[in-house]
Amino acid sequence: MIVVMSGTFPILYIAEADAEAAVLSSGALAQLVTEVPNARFTIVGSAATAPLFADTPNLAELIVLPREGRLEWIALWNQLRDTRWGLIVDM
Repeated sequence: MIVVMSGTFPILYIAEADAEAAVLSSGALAQLVTEVPNARFTIVGSAATAPLFADTPNLAELIVLPREGRLEWIALWNQLRDTRWGLIVDM
C-alpha cells in the first residue's frame, strides 16, 4: 500500500520503447492509478507505446521520444528537471 499526503502527487512513468513489453508492465501503472488517487501522471514512451497510455486517468502529459539517442534524453531531462517528482518509475 502506498501512502501519499494531500495535494497532487506528480509521478513520472518512463515506459518501455517496445509495445509488448509496455503492455506487460502496464500493471504497475494501473496499480499506481488505483492506489494514488491524487496522482498526476507524466508518461514518457516511444511512438509505438504512447497510444497505449493516452487514456490513463489523471494524465498530465504524454511525451513521445522519437528514438533512443543521447540528445533526446538530454532534451527530456531539460524538460522535466524542474518538477519535484513524488515518484519516478523507469520500466
